[in-house]
Amino acid sequence: MARRLLSILRKRPAALLTARRDLVHSAPMVRPSALCLLAALVFGCGGAASSGAASPPPVALDLPRPALVATDASEPRPVEGRKGDSYDVFIDGKAYAAAEGRPFFIEVGGNRVEAVIRARAVLQYAKHDISFQYPKDMTISEEPTENITTITLETSDSSLVMIQLYSLDLEPDHVESLLVASLEKEMSSRGAVFTPNSGATETRRIDDKNVDGKRLEFALAKEPMRTAVYSFRVGRRTVALVLQRSDSDAAAAEKRFRTITESLRVR
Repeated sequence: MARRLLSILRKRPAALLTARRDLVHSAPMVRPSALCLLAALVFGCGGAASSGAASPPPVALDLPRPALVATDASEPRPVEGRKGDSYDVFIDGKAYAAAEGRPFFIEVGGNRVEAVIRARAVLQYAKHDISFQYPKDMTISEEPTENITTITLETSDSSLVMIQLYSLDLEPDHVESLLVASLEKEMSSRGAVFTPNSGATETRRIDDKNVDGKRLEFALAKEPMRTAVYSFRVGRRTVALVLQRSDSDAAAAEKRFRTITESLRVR
């Protein structure tokens, strides 16, 4: 895959900032951490992004085959185990070395029980008055500022999700129009060719309701792309959602998008 250095201008009320980011894809993508989207147009972006994927993924304990290594768990120290073991599992005062997906034995109430550690396929995000589920193959980061919180989810392919939660009362139609205009301008400056169907309305289930949005269709570096923009109100707060993927990643990307949008809730 080609590595492209993408620089995008982000506007603040009193200054113009430039953000750069390495992207790994056959076509250059507009990544939201670089774009900051409406924050760039209204409030500006600021603050250091913090990754929601800093800690190891949650694990689930299953039942079902062999090799037990147990030690006194009174001291937090690595447990000697088999090659490939990457977890120390602490149960009832004992520590067991384990690898994801490989069965091992534990002692429970004097009985030897087979167990398996598996990472959850779907993880949960619940912060800043917003919650949703997302696939474990997506990397999540957040950038909270005074008036806007931006949450970004990315994968190694073209799948991209950006959620922005505004603390001020903004008209969703105005937010959506600004986002669409900004994206069209940016893509055109990079040589994108838009299809006749670009700008059509599409409906998606978000926050337990049907939300209309705008779908942009274009080819960038000969790679067919699709970006969908939605905005809706929850109480006095406005939420913006951007979904982006290439046509070649459509099946996997749309599955990820549904996991997020159908579980998304805003308080």
